[in-house]
Amino acid sequence: MKSGNRNLLCLVISLMMVITLIPSAIFADTATADNPISTGTEGFDVIDLQVNGQAADVVKGDSTNTYVVNEEFSFGDKIKFTFTGGGSRKYCKYNVNLVDPENKVVGSACIAGDSYASDAKKDEAGYIEANQSGTDAILNLTINKPETGDVQYGRYTLVILAGSISRKVTLLNDVKFNIDIYNQLSDCEVSMAGDNFTYTGAPIEPAITVVTAEGTELVKDTDYKVEYENNTDCGAAKVKVIGIGVYAGTIEKTFHIYKNLSDTKVTLPSDTLIYNGNEKEPMVTVRNENGNKLKMNIDYEVEYINNVKCGVATAKVTGINDYTGTVSKTFQIKPAQAVISKVKRGSKKFTVTVKNQSATGVTGYQVAYKRSAKKAYKTINTSNVSKTIKKLKKGKKYRVKVRAYVKVSGNSYIYGSYSPVKTVRVK
Repeated sequence: MKSGNRNLLCLVISLMMVITLIPSAIFADTATADNPISTGTEGFDVIDLQVNGQAADVVKGDSTNTYVVNEEFSFGDKIKFTFTGGGSRKYCKYNVNLVDPENKVVGSACIAGDSYASDAKKDEAGYIEANQSGTDAILNLTINKPETGDVQYGRYTLVILAGSISRKVTLLNDVKFNIDIYNQLSDCEVSMAGDNFTYTGAPIEPAITVVTAEGTELVKDTDYKVEYENNTDCGAAKVKVIGIGVYAGTIEKTFHIYKNLSDTKVTLPSDTLIYNGNEKEPMVTVRNENGNKLKMNIDYEVEYINNVKCGVATAKVTGINDYTGTVSKTFQIKPAQAVISKVKRGSKKFTVTVKNQSATGVTGYQVAYKRSAKKAYKTINTSNVSKTIKKLKKGKKYRVKVRAYVKVSGNSYIYGSYSPVKTVRVK
C-alpha cells in the first residue's frame, strides 16, 4: 500500500468511529446464530457486532447485504465482528474495504488467520486487527484519530469479504455496513454568555458559542442547534447544544434565573428602637410583586449592623437561592431615658448632673430649663455630664430636665427621652 493511501486509510477509518443514532433497531442486542445480522454461504454468518464491548444497534439497509450501524463513535473505539459457520474458520481470510461518501475506496486491509490462537494480524498501517477465538472467528477493527489530512464527513461503507483459504470458497460476499461519520461536539469548547440572569417574566436564552480545537467558531443552526428548558421562571435552567449537519453529540449547560430583591418591598415594624444593651433585630418583612411574603433563610438572609449601641443601625437583606441583590433598611437606636443624679443651686445659677451614658454610644446631653411660670423651655447642648446654667433670676424657681443624644452628622441628632423634671430655686 502506498504511503498516501495508508494516510488516507488512517484518516477515514479514524472518522468511522463518530456515528449517529438511527431509530428502529432490527438486530440490536438480539443477534444469534439463529437470528444473524447478516448471512453468508455455508452458514458463515455475522452473529454479533459490538462497539467497545457492547452490542451495537444494527438495522437492515435499503439494498441487499447492506446494514446500518447506529452508534456514536469516538477515535480509539473498537468494532468487533463475530462470525460462525463455514467449516474450518481458522483458515479464513478477510478483505476489508472502506468506501467514502463519494464512493471511493479509501482504505483496504487483508487479514488471514492461520490458527485458533489469539495472535493478532494487522494491515500495514496498523489500524485493523483480526483474531480468532474458539470455534468463532473474530474480526476486530480499531479506529484511530488521523494526524494529517482533510476530514470528510458523511456516510461511509465498511465492506467485508470472507473466504476459506484452504478450500478457496467465498463465505461472506461483500457485506456492507454503513456508518455515518460526524465530528463530535465533545471535542469542541462550548461557552455560554453568563451563568446568572435576572428574572424578566419572558424566556431567557443566553447566547452560546462553540469553538473547535483548531479555533474555528461553529455556526448556529448549521453546525448545532440550541434548546432551552425551564428558562422563564426563577430557578435552575438548562440549555442543550445539539450537533447537526456534520456534528453529533449533545452538550448540556446550566444557568440560574434570579429575581432581584430591588423589585420587592422590604419593611421593618419600626424605624425607632430604644437602647437596652441587647442586639436589636427588628423582624424584616419582604413581599414580592404579588404581595406574597418571602421566606427568611429560604429566599433571603438578614444581617444586622451596628445594632447594639445608640445611633443608626442597618438591616442588610441579601437574596439567596432564587433571589439576588441586596436591600438595606436603616433604623435608629435611641438613647435610654436620661437620669438626673443631682441639681446643685448657686447664686443666680444651678448645676445639673446626669448619669453618664457614654458607654451606650451617647455623645452628649441636652439640658432644658425654664422658670416655673414660663411655658417655653430653653435648651442647651453639652458633651459633659454636668452643665451650669447661669444668669438666672435671683431667688426664682426653675424646672429642669435632660435627655441624651447621639450626633449623627452635621446638625442631625438622635435624642432619647427626657428625664423626669427636677425643680430648683436659685440663690
